[in-house]
Amino acid sequence: MPTDDPENPSEMGPTRTLRLLLKTIRCGELTKRFCMAAVGTPPQKGQVVKVPDGSGPPRLETEKQFDPTIGNFVEQNGEPDYILVESRQAVQLIYIDDDRIIRFQRSGIWPNSRALVTDGIPDALGNLFTIEDKNRLRQSRAQKIANTESVPPSE
Repeated sequence: MPTDDPENPSEMGPTRTLRLLLKTIRCGELTKRFCMAAVGTPPQKGQVVKVPDGSGPPRLETEKQFDPTIGNFVEQNGEPDYILVESRQAVQLIYIDDDRIIRFQRSGIWPNSRALVTDGIPDALGNLFTIEDKNRLRQSRAQKIANTESVPPSE
């Protein structure tokens, strides 16, 4: 097996190969964004994290910078109440007042995701919210029902 022998630079050991590889790689925008998302995932993976007044803002910012689809969505719809990082390829943004989840799915290392909207936050997920947010979700649902019942049927 080749070694990192300084006396014999033609021998390419694992450490020398890695160093040379790292020197030749130029961090382009995609590489930077991928590294940011990949490095930030483990501490919050699988956790429902509150965005406002919680530990979610740095994670949301990382996801917005890495994935333009998430960045554009948040810019147009506002910050979510919670973020759930399922994996490096899947992220959910949870909006309590709208009672919906937006799931962003990426394929491989490419940053652009596809969004899937789910109307109605599952109770199992809602049970992980703070007491105030559970109450907001109940109020949001009650308001939707009241609005539906007050609309006269169309003829």
